[in-house]
Amino acid sequence: MQPLLSSINQPEWLHGHTAFTTLRTYQGEGMLWPEHLKRLKNTCTFLSLPEPDTELPPLEAYAFGLLRITVTFEGTFYSHKPLEVGPKPLAGVAVYLTDLAVHPALGHHKTGNYLPYRLAQQQAGKHEAFEGWMLDEGGHIVDGSRTSPLLQIGKKLVMPSGGLPSVTRDFFIQGKP
Repeated sequence: MQPLLSSINQPEWLHGHTAFTTLRTYQGEGMLWPEHLKRLKNTCTFLSLPEPDTELPPLEAYAFGLLRITVTFEGTFYSHKPLEVGPKPLAGVAVYLTDLAVHPALGHHKTGNYLPYRLAQQQAGKHEAFEGWMLDEGGHIVDGSRTSPLLQIGKKLVMPSGGLPSVTRDFFIQGKP
């Protein structure tokens, strides 16, 4: 057994007391940054964290990148890497309905308390599924372990309500039935 490092003996790292957002970048520019920032600010307020920095740092000009902004009591931090795009599953993907629920108070916020999503992904993997769908307290599907669910049924798009609000999904569905 080793003593706990003082650098991780903090609520941010022990209990996930952080707020974050993840956004795509294109040629070093953050996509939908104002919308992501608004959601991030709301989560910071909810968690009594400091306001996030509002200006993005200079970013590598990847063709497409993935930028993660994390807010702790110590400040606003980021990581940026090339976006790794997998194959597009034209025939759809397998999903697994897990027995895990989103946290009733935290489910609308991107926080470092991400354990239910990790466990849902783990359950899905055991069933060779791409993703695990998660429930609310009433047993309704509200979120995915990897994505924000969006189904096409006939000519309509259907999405569950009650999970994490998705900035990118909301942008995608604008003007669509």
